[in-house]
Amino acid sequence: MEASFVPLKVNAPVKEIRDYLNKNNPQSAKEFNDMLNRVVELESLLEQSTKSINQMRSQLDEMKEIQKHPIKMVLTDICDSMTENVEHSKSLLAQFKDTFINICKKILQSIKDVGLSTLDKGISFIDIQGKLEAVANKMAKNNVKCVDSIKKIEAFSNEYNKAGNAIKNMGRILTGKATVDNSKENGKLCKALTKPYRAFKTLCSRIERKAYTLAKKLENFHTVEKIKKYEKAYPKTNRRVTGIDVMAKVDKFNKTKLSINKENPMKERTEKVAAAL
Repeated sequence: MEASFVPLKVNAPVKEIRDYLNKNNPQSAKEFNDMLNRVVELESLLEQSTKSINQMRSQLDEMKEIQKHPIKMVLTDICDSMTENVEHSKSLLAQFKDTFINICKKILQSIKDVGLSTLDKGISFIDIQGKLEAVANKMAKNNVKCVDSIKKIEAFSNEYNKAGNAIKNMGRILTGKATVDNSKENGKLCKALTKPYRAFKTLCSRIERKAYTLAKKLENFHTVEKIKKYEKAYPKTNRRVTGIDVMAKVDKFNKTKLSINKENPMKERTEKVAAAL
């Protein structure tokens, strides 16, 4: 049975903020909607991750070649660890949604209490991007585990192939037949075993990349250009915060950066995670 998600965009406070932005700042509304859609996509991908791990478990139970080999237990333990990372990521995303909704509620209450001057302070979600960074890091850990699994499978396959060739050729030698090389046939076992892990690694990379991208979008949602548009739309007589104060706040937000290599953030994060394991 598939998990059912309640998209952020159907939540009442979130819808009010979206509708408000649609009327007052179309560009911000477009970016806001994009963020909402990306959260839905992350939820869907995490659910796909759970299904992928379940397929790996089924394969481990069904493949007769590994039933009496320690590789089965090793891969089962890795699946357990990857499942834990996925479930933790789902929990982090749920917490992110709850906080996102609460921020929207506070903004609406502030508009109700003090009016449009609330916009001088901007609409910022920068404080909750850490949840998304944590999701990205969990997926980076799963990537490392997938690489480790593939290496173990390849080593097992090589061992299995050598043993299989030795047994088959022993019989052929005893009957006076020429020896044969079954490595091509036996290579199918390695390919079949590693296929779901390679697919899962690709899926985790997508989640890691999308979580990181959404975190950056949250960080950059509060920009100088948007503040200037608000200042133009709402004269200072209707605002409690001066333009200088607003710019100072924006500058403070912009100085908060993710501590990730900008040229190749995915590679650096994966390397750091691998080194930590």
